[in-house]
Amino acid sequence: MEFPTKEVLVSKSHLGVLRGLHYTPYRKQIYIVSGQIYDFWYVPKTGECFEGVLSAGDSMVIPHNAMHGFYALSEVEMLYFLEDNYNPEFDKTYHWQSPGTPFVYNFPQSNIIISKADDQAPFYQQADYLLLGATGYLGSYTEKVLVDQGKKYIATAERLENLASIEKLIVKGGVKYVLCAAGISGRPTTQWCEDHEKETYQVNYLQMLNLMELTDRLKVHLTIYGTGLLYNLTGSGKTVFDESDKPNLDNSVYVRLRVELESRLRLYPNVLCLRILYPTTADNHPKCFLTKMAGRTSSVHNVDVAVTVVPDLFPQIPALVEAGVTGPLNFVNSGVISLPDFLKTFRIEHTVTNPEPRKGVELSTEHLSKVSHRETPVVQSALCKLAARYNAAQSA
Repeated sequence: MEFPTKEVLVSKSHLGVLRGLHYTPYRKQIYIVSGQIYDFWYVPKTGECFEGVLSAGDSMVIPHNAMHGFYALSEVEMLYFLEDNYNPEFDKTYHWQSPGTPFVYNFPQSNIIISKADDQAPFYQQADYLLLGATGYLGSYTEKVLVDQGKKYIATAERLENLASIEKLIVKGGVKYVLCAAGISGRPTTQWCEDHEKETYQVNYLQMLNLMELTDRLKVHLTIYGTGLLYNLTGSGKTVFDESDKPNLDNSVYVRLRVELESRLRLYPNVLCLRILYPTTADNHPKCFLTKMAGRTSSVHNVDVAVTVVPDLFPQIPALVEAGVTGPLNFVNSGVISLPDFLKTFRIEHTVTNPEPRKGVELSTEHLSKVSHRETPVVQSALCKLAARYNAAQSA
């Protein structure tokens, strides 16, 4: 032992039990008698932290002034060696999802078993943002933006159907802004939704509508990550569409439900719907538009597309949200780019099957420029900047 022990406790937990965060001003040492846990602790004053798996026979010293918790990966028995006796005046409990902690929590979070005291514990600090869908493609990039900009936030993988849990996070955390990057975009494409219409309806429409209702009742701003795939050139008499144009595309389950959800925005003045189209990060993520195009280079159509260059536009989200922007918003870069030119920018060889250029839908960025107080960068220049980093990484 690294310190004199005043008290020894035995703890037994079932698979799925989560305990913590328990703050103690004194040191404690844990010893795993049997089983396995996912252990985590953090010292706010120094920034020291640990997060990892401990198995039978492992031991860990938890420093002074640390917030500590664990998740049982199996039936587990462990010993606590305490440097001092428990004192409710100094020993505190904070909610495990408290903002301001560095934990990643790489364990299943859908069916956690937690005591009433731990579940009802206060947050260590308040948060301005609640990020839903934090582990997804766009959610994980959004979290990076929040970190880079020093925002106080709660990131959760809580499912949209668990509305009571989401409400608890909003209320307990003092949340002002909810960012919803959750939803179904297809596995791997929206074609999946055609064969799973009910599931898509429940998540992308019904549960989203419930979230809109909840945030409206709580007077909280909500941002939904929607789609810009809303328009068809045929019979429209135009190629550039702004937010006032009624969507005229209904060729798939995914699109129809997104259009229907957008039609409800007028009832919810607290909701911003970002119309995202062909999001590109150039990080080899399977959901990235570049990754998808790189996998189908043998047959490329010469058609224009509008693109959301994520590293260029997503850093604007907090400012838009905090300014209270609501309603539908075309969240793409200015202009369009042909698919062959898109691939050329990233030096990806490809075969064009339809050489004759074909116009595609362009989304107006006039409103985006107005509410963001900056000219929206042209898609070609934004992609060139992204490609410079991508090509350098590919050559390394």
